[in-house]
Amino acid sequence: MRIACIHWAFPPTKGGVETHLATLLPELVKLNHKVFLLTEYIPKRSKVEDFKGVKVHRSKIMNLSNYVSNIPVYKNEYERLYEEVEREIGVWIKKIKPDLVHAHNLNCFVPYHGVACEVICEKMHIPLILTVHQVWPNNPSFVAYTKRIKWTKIIAVSKFVKSELVKLGIEKKKIEVVYHGLDPTRFRPRSEAELKSLFKKYPKLKNKRIILHPARIDEFKGTEYGIRAMAIVKKSFPDAILVLTGAGKQVSFFGDIDPYMKKIANLIEELKLKKHVMLADFSMDDVLMLYSASDVVINPTAGSYEKGDEAFGLVTIEGNASGKPVIVSTSGALPEIIKHGFNGFVVPKRDHIALANSIIKLLSNDELRKKMGENGRKLVEQKFTIERMVKNTIDVYKSTVK
Repeated sequence: MRIACIHWAFPPTKGGVETHLATLLPELVKLNHKVFLLTEYIPKRSKVEDFKGVKVHRSKIMNLSNYVSNIPVYKNEYERLYEEVEREIGVWIKKIKPDLVHAHNLNCFVPYHGVACEVICEKMHIPLILTVHQVWPNNPSFVAYTKRIKWTKIIAVSKFVKSELVKLGIEKKKIEVVYHGLDPTRFRPRSEAELKSLFKKYPKLKNKRIILHPARIDEFKGTEYGIRAMAIVKKSFPDAILVLTGAGKQVSFFGDIDPYMKKIANLIEELKLKKHVMLADFSMDDVLMLYSASDVVINPTAGSYEKGDEAFGLVTIEGNASGKPVIVSTSGALPEIIKHGFNGFVVPKRDHIALANSIIKLLSNDELRKKMGENGRKLVEQKFTIERMVKNTIDVYKSTVK
């Protein structure tokens, strides 16, 4: 098949959807599918790239900041922006002649791109598939674009997402659940010898109990709750350190990351945690090592009224695959992955005390940490592999292509 994918961002931009695409699309190429991606333009990078066989086209029309920060006031300005988007997406789709278009989160933020895909796909008689990576039930735009655009099929990344879409009035039979998957040979436990290079590069981590929060620095992701929990944990374990991997270029759809980063810096200063919190722009290779070097992985998503709850939580399976117990909040789909007391702990959202207590419980019991990590690894190998994700995705494709 010839598969055209569209999403707002792609590596080197960091984010869960970006990681998902960087995993899924090359696997489709390995199965002899021709895969194309339309995504954001990044200054000083080529507009056309080859990413492991995926033909990546970067365009300024995919840069959300051009639209979110410049909402049209007059109808003619709205029409101008829409025409610009439809024209460029149309040229790209007609040039590559795909069998289907697979949009990721084009039901979010602004209407131009999703509507343009609908119009173009109807004209060319090709299926338009949407993967919903997040659900914002209290956001009128999200609800409108999800319901009104004629998606041939919708992929939900969890049972939670499917249930939320059904509540919005989407037909059950139109929605298929396809969990994210990963390569367990890439995310895996590593030997001390393999980790030597990490500790040489980051000597601050040597001989420390590492609590890893591998997510963007963001209010939604609950960054501050991990930091507040650390103020409690350090009293029992003075050698503990919280590692935040979310510095660097990351998705900022609401323009709220920079102010939050300042808030986090002030919180670390206020709680006197400079020696107990490490924040850096880690490479993906470093993150792979950090998973294995950590004692505990946390994913304390806070959620919000506007942004909803965690749709999946890719870092959760990454942590389990690396043989680590993962502590998550009750947000969205996280309890679908983490079974309390089996492969980690589930704590209430925005409860840093419960989070701290769970961290302390795991740091205090080597055998419990090991057992939960082993359970998590087995669960990933059974339920969250790349092979399973790719097969299920292709099954959805085949159901739409005549």
